[in-house]
Amino acid sequence: MIFGYSAPLSRFIVDATRNSFAEELAEVVGDRLGFAPTPSEIESWRNSLAVLGRILATESLQEYQVVLEFQMPLSSARADVLLLGANQDGSLAALVLELKQWSTCGESAIRDTVAVMGRPATHPSVQTRGYANYLRFYHSAFTQNSATLSGACLLHNMKDKRSISLLNSASHFDTAPKEFPIFVAGSERELLAFIRDRLPLGATAENVTELLDGQPCPSSKLLDVLEQSIQDRFEWRLLNEQLLAFNTVVSAVERAREHGEKCLIVVRGGPGTGKSVIGIQLLAHACRQRWRVAHSTGSKAFLTVLQAKTEETTEALLKKIFNQRYKSRMPVKEVFVTFREIARLGVSGSNQLDLVIGDEGHRLWDVRRNVKSYQPESSTPMIEEMLAAAKVTVIFLDDDQTVRANEIGSVAYLEEQAKRLGVLYEFIPLDVQFRCAGSSAYVNWVENVLNGTAETKPGDVPAWKSHQAYDFHVFDSVAEMANALDVKRTQGLRSRITAGFCWRWSDPMPTGTLVDDLTHPSFAGWSGHWIEKSDRYAAPRDHRYYKWAAIDDYAEQVGSIYSVQGFEFDYVGVIVGDDLVYRQGQWVANLKANKDNQFKQDLARRRALDPSVNEVDKLQNIYRVLMTRGMLGTYVFFTDPETRFYFQSMQGDKNVSSLLMPA
Repeated sequence: MIFGYSAPLSRFIVDATRNSFAEELAEVVGDRLGFAPTPSEIESWRNSLAVLGRILATESLQEYQVVLEFQMPLSSARADVLLLGANQDGSLAALVLELKQWSTCGESAIRDTVAVMGRPATHPSVQTRGYANYLRFYHSAFTQNSATLSGACLLHNMKDKRSISLLNSASHFDTAPKEFPIFVAGSERELLAFIRDRLPLGATAENVTELLDGQPCPSSKLLDVLEQSIQDRFEWRLLNEQLLAFNTVVSAVERAREHGEKCLIVVRGGPGTGKSVIGIQLLAHACRQRWRVAHSTGSKAFLTVLQAKTEETTEALLKKIFNQRYKSRMPVKEVFVTFREIARLGVSGSNQLDLVIGDEGHRLWDVRRNVKSYQPESSTPMIEEMLAAAKVTVIFLDDDQTVRANEIGSVAYLEEQAKRLGVLYEFIPLDVQFRCAGSSAYVNWVENVLNGTAETKPGDVPAWKSHQAYDFHVFDSVAEMANALDVKRTQGLRSRITAGFCWRWSDPMPTGTLVDDLTHPSFAGWSGHWIEKSDRYAAPRDHRYYKWAAIDDYAEQVGSIYSVQGFEFDYVGVIVGDDLVYRQGQWVANLKANKDNQFKQDLARRRALDPSVNEVDKLQNIYRVLMTRGMLGTYVFFTDPETRFYFQSMQGDKNVSSLLMPA
């Protein structure tokens, strides 16, 4: 487990009063987590930790262990403070303590939030409850043993009576303030009593080891619990910005249903920030509330698998939602649909739905198009037609995951369209990382290396690697990479191989055998075949995308950007082809090596309209997506030796960096 600081209470009390403690903590956090804390974050540590140290020093307490900036398992979210003690039977007792410097707060139009300096912020008790629930579900100390876990919040600057009354209001926040109480200025003795009650004894070395050396439990992959989620038999543990995004959308729909306010909410997050999880949680909530809802996406592969995983239950669900006996009378015929279907619904009539959830929003087209000929069906912007279909539309996207040139979904574009149409607009950024073992540092490293903006130099070991935060390895042999992934599968871990579109995609042979299109001199005898080229309009459970993503019997097939986008696996192998290579300090595109004709045709069309459209950017986006699909690890093979050399050196392989660059 990754954390910023751990020491017995007596040591913490001394450290917290030192002027340099916040800066020292920032240095450790920067090294272990791979990013530099902001000046405001350092200042908050300086203030809040000093206050906490003084409070804990006022009375004789057990020798608890104090852990600061504890990173959640399989997530980059961090709890401010964990106090560790023991129960009477010697088992671990832990307490999550959230620190806030707020002095006032007010009512917010978004549920489970308060207004702080004019902006919505998740209620501290709700935030702490999120950490506690997450640890109970994903940390081995709480899933496998008899450890206890509680939580509280310390708002040491809070004296305003109206704010305190609001924070403790059961009518606004239900049971959260009672379960995870808030202690304000003047209630220090009550906080100490609460701690003593929840942590009867001091922490033993075994208690500390149980938490700090504990193992993350397997994460719940979206596809594995999709059907349970929408049937209200599984609830995702949302954290921080995820909670804010969820509550913002729910509150917007409630207002729209009551007052008719039309709204577009854009949620932007990089790979693994939980966009799809929030979307499914929203769908589940909407179904429970009997809202007229549809989930849409621009990814054919993602849509196909969502439909296949839920086809046995969604028809009955639709009948309940729309209170109709026959499918033909419903505005949408499936719960999971395409952006195009929502756009067509918008043309036929406005506000037929309460909520449209749009996932993979970066794949929005400029205008609605025929799926077979790809020719325009309308001259109206596609997003305008989609917005007409529902009272509230939420779009989840990542500006850096657009692949084809006619995919124009971006935050700037959507904000511009909302203003043009007079639609209320809200924007929420997601920063917490849930894929790649929760390592934001790894994701940032991939993006920076691909962009040529990495701060590490060849031979330097990135922080995420030195602390073994994520299993990333560059292989010298594609056969070795494939064998390593096979081993992971025998261990019960889901793994797949993906590749850049640098090989043709052949039809199966008359016998049904797939052609080994993936060959290269650097493969040294290894060859592979793409996913089966079957009917693109097959039923969801018979579709190639579903078989490849969901059934391990098809794991030997190689997927592309179009089959993997939106999904996650425990381990992902990536074959980087010759279409993107590193030369003399910069990335260079070689479109002759790329066999995706539609990609190149779209690029040519867009470049004719906008010469700034760059093929390097699009290819970097492809490989960025492929290298961030893994929950636990990513294995990579480069067909180009110089590019392989560069990536190896950028992850700190000193043996490689000491060699001459290959010719």
